[in-house]
Amino acid sequence: MKKLTPFIIFIFLITLNLKSEEKIYISLIINNNPITNIDVLQEAKYLTALNSQMQNLPKNEILKIAKDSLLREKIKESELSNYPSLGKDKNYFNNIFNNFYKQLNLNNEEEFASYLSNFNLDINEIKKKIEIEAKWNELIYTKFIDKVKVDVEKIKLELKNQNKAQTTTAYFLSEIFFITDDKNDLKNTYLKIQKSINEIGFKNTAIKFSMSDSAKFGGDLGWLNKNQLSPMVTKYVEKLKKDQVSEIISIPGGFLILKLKDKKITKVNTADKEKKLRDLVLIEKNKKLNQFSLIHFNKVKINSDIVNVQ
Repeated sequence: MKKLTPFIIFIFLITLNLKSEEKIYISLIINNNPITNIDVLQEAKYLTALNSQMQNLPKNEILKIAKDSLLREKIKESELSNYPSLGKDKNYFNNIFNNFYKQLNLNNEEEFASYLSNFNLDINEIKKKIEIEAKWNELIYTKFIDKVKVDVEKIKLELKNQNKAQTTTAYFLSEIFFITDDKNDLKNTYLKIQKSINEIGFKNTAIKFSMSDSAKFGGDLGWLNKNQLSPMVTKYVEKLKKDQVSEIISIPGGFLILKLKDKKITKVNTADKEKKLRDLVLIEKNKKLNQFSLIHFNKVKINSDIVNVQ
């Protein structure tokens, strides 16, 4: 279990400051659904529980990030209301839920509930948030899987070449993913991200700027073998030293900045070639589905009625 005391004090101080204002107000309205300052505070507590480094940010910055996070969630939730048949597969949700708390180095639901209670967060409310993400992923899969094309033969060839080697390299990576259609905006955004990394660190910058789901966990992707990365990404990653941040990497659907947190040499296991092939095909499909997810979200957002009250 993680040490919680500094975080609890931090959340208490935010709550204390809010209570001293003695008012509840509507901060945002999305498709006629209001979000109050209390909702934003709860989201701030939730995001801090997922990534303790958020406590190093100024309070107004934390609340802005929380507000943006709620905006994305409520837009997704509004779109999902058009698809009542989603979410029937309980095993799918359970797998996502289990993977979620394991990213916090927790072993089971009981530990997760105990961890959340230290932030005055109810596990059933968090389950609802995770369920929204699970249903959104299901929606994207249903709508776009027929458009996802994966070159299986190319993956087989890459596996064949890798199997000749006795070892491979694994990288512990963190990411910041963003999009822009304008070259000038790309330069300005990159400069802002660089400045932010220098001032508040990579994790907090990922929370602030990244459009990937990994942003909630400070951009952490965990350990990835070299064969799980595209050749383009590998070219950049191989140049990095530990704790170094990459240049902008142009990928389908947007731009990527990576941080190499660690790397190690691992033995190549050739025992189950079919399983490895299936895993790599799935990884490639998920990459493409993530691109469709972002495109669809932006389309839904444009068509949403958003009123920024305060």
